[in-house]
Amino acid sequence: MRCARCGRDFAAGLGSCPHCGSAAHYGGNTEFYGKAASSRLTVGDLFSGMFQKHPRGAGARMFMAGTPLSTPTPDRMLFEWQKPWLFVRVLAVGLIFAAMCYFEGFVQGYGAGVYTLLSLGCLIIPVSILIFYWEVNIPRDIPLYTVLVIFLLGGMLSLIFPDFLGHGDLPSASFAAFTEEPAKLLALAVFVYYLDAKYIFGGMLIGAAVGAGFAGMETISYVMMNGSFDILVMRSVLAIGGHVSWAAIEGGALVMAKGGEKLSPRHFVDMRFLPYLAATMGMHFIWNSGIVLMEIPVFITLKHLLMCIAAVYVSFLLLKKAVAQVLLAADGARSVPRPERRQTGAPALLSASSGPLAGRSFPFRQSVTIGCDPGQCNVVLPSGTPGVSRRHCTLELRPEGVYLMDHNSSYGTFWQSGQRIAPNQWVAVTGPFCLGSQGVTFTCR
Repeated sequence: MRCARCGRDFAAGLGSCPHCGSAAHYGGNTEFYGKAASSRLTVGDLFSGMFQKHPRGAGARMFMAGTPLSTPTPDRMLFEWQKPWLFVRVLAVGLIFAAMCYFEGFVQGYGAGVYTLLSLGCLIIPVSILIFYWEVNIPRDIPLYTVLVIFLLGGMLSLIFPDFLGHGDLPSASFAAFTEEPAKLLALAVFVYYLDAKYIFGGMLIGAAVGAGFAGMETISYVMMNGSFDILVMRSVLAIGGHVSWAAIEGGALVMAKGGEKLSPRHFVDMRFLPYLAATMGMHFIWNSGIVLMEIPVFITLKHLLMCIAAVYVSFLLLKKAVAQVLLAADGARSVPRPERRQTGAPALLSASSGPLAGRSFPFRQSVTIGCDPGQCNVVLPSGTPGVSRRHCTLELRPEGVYLMDHNSSYGTFWQSGQRIAPNQWVAVTGPFCLGSQGVTFTCR
């Protein structure tokens, strides 16, 4: 077994690493996380689970991930994650469907097969790549239905925005990189802001959804205008190094720059983000340029093959940073001390450290609910208090300590360190917590 923190080997079955003391409960992915922690992770490690057998119903359980009731807490997300495998099955089904459409349309001569293939066939590869980014999202905090909304609305927004950035006045197709990449960035930023994504994985998933929508819709328009099956094949084969990967890189880098903060304009000029944006725009510019290298069947030129490799390489570098980020988050969550057992019958004392109720204390023996609605809450803050929902969170006193549940509040509940508390889950109170922002802080003992 290999430690996910220090990367050193130790005997299987131990509860912690004998070298650094790190907990050793990472399920079947201990070696994977260990390689990530010691910067030895390879592309092969990421795709090694593609053809493994999975029990019936495993896919169905995956589709439930991301809801408030199924999102793992930070200390459990590493243990419950599985390496990507479903995207290969989705791709296989899509290719079988495409072959059936081809037979019906181009062999049998029926129009239904032709038009179905030329439209829906454009989505097979982009959607398969999107499923991969959804699977690889270790925190699993974005449900699939939200991903589909981003795919549709974000994809269309990224097609609309270039019209406002002077896309129609470009001197050549090469310069589309300077309108289409900012357009996709603006579209994905809308969802990064709305979802308040804090993990690089989440940013890459949001970007991949926008990029897949853009790529699929753009390909449909090209194919329908030209009625060409060759365009469909060419753009599908090259999709792995095109819009989906470029937008995923931009989304991941943007979230890496913003961290736990609320997205703001300054994050778009952060030096942790700008080099990645420059890379995607550069790849897009070369992709559309008139540079012609050696001809390769299907790929058209060596240029496109090299750009695909470059996009995959940059994506993988960002994925490695994403794994390192969740390793730190999981280790930090496991290191939070458990609350001390309380004397039976002793009341808990909730105290407001900052905000409208600062200085006031509220003893309770069972539970207490905090929010702005006097009809639902015991501790009531003034209506309109920034960051506080009508029924924000509840504390419950148990023999082993005080536990807290955030009621899926609009702005969330956070530990004073800035880590957001997963909604609709009981967590032990081990320190000060904030409602929406540092401006409304409570302690409980």
